[in-house]
Amino acid sequence: MIHLSVRIRELIIVLCVVVMSVFSNITLLTMTALALGTLAITLGISYSYRPASIVGLLTIYVSAASTMEIPTLIETSLVITAILGMLVPVVLLGILALSFEDEENDSIVIPKRPLAMSLFYGIVCVMAAPLVSLVISIVAPTIALNVNIVSQMALVFIVAIFGGVYLTMTKAAAAPILSPTSEEEAER
Repeated sequence: MIHLSVRIRELIIVLCVVVMSVFSNITLLTMTALALGTLAITLGISYSYRPASIVGLLTIYVSAASTMEIPTLIETSLVITAILGMLVPVVLLGILALSFEDEENDSIVIPKRPLAMSLFYGIVCVMAAPLVSLVISIVAPTIALNVNIVSQMALVFIVAIFGGVYLTMTKAAAAPILSPTSEEEAER
């Protein structure tokens, strides 16, 4: 389990927005949207008010989606830049914005296994087109040149569907067994 305090979460929010602004094609409108979304998430987390965090998260999602242009999914440098520059910060912001439940608990708990599984699933989905293109270019080099963006998106979609089906079929980790308290033992 990973425990994060409120101050650490606020620092992660600012770091994510800085990373997104460095790796994207920022315009003044996008910069304004990122700033307003960051402010809303930070205020929502500081005051334990989830609706403000969700509005800020949606604002950042829309501005992040409008900043990156990827003409092909086969060029791994563009895909990795999009993953590191947009996907990872937006996922971190999503985890932070949706993590708190009440005012009593200042720290959030992120289970490691679901986090690792979701990261692996995301990487496999995004890297599906370059990997299939690599295999096709080894087997039949003339066909690999004719893979268009629709075919690449279809590959990612197929991998996402099969990965999602596989993840729904896996069993969740067993919850830790809690020992009975002394009051429960006295009742027996």
